[in-house]
Amino acid sequence: MGPCSLLVWLAGPMLPYYQNGFVKLPVVTAIALGFMLGAYLGARLVPAIPVAGLRFGFGAMMLFLGFQFVFSPGDGKSAVALPAGVATAITALLGWASRRFYRASPEQRESESARDDYHI
Repeated sequence: MGPCSLLVWLAGPMLPYYQNGFVKLPVVTAIALGFMLGAYLGARLVPAIPVAGLRFGFGAMMLFLGFQFVFSPGDGKSAVALPAGVATAITALLGWASRRFYRASPEQRESESARDDYHI
């Protein structure tokens, strides 16, 4: 399958939306360019950032977006997500507390790492 046929295959189902005016090409172009630029810069930047920093940054971004989704002043429909947000917050708090206050001894860590060997 060549690039042109792939483009037709991907764009075919979207054609009715474009014909009815639901697709704004300048917005689609800006989003596509943003994705390409972000992917390129992210791939170049990742080797220079420690894994712990990436995890923290991703977690902070997800928390920010979650709070923004749940507590945004809107049409009131976002309140439906409040129970899921509370459950996620409680789960995150319990996970943090269990990692913070449960310290495995070196012998336990060694036996756990030996148990994690996979043989296929």
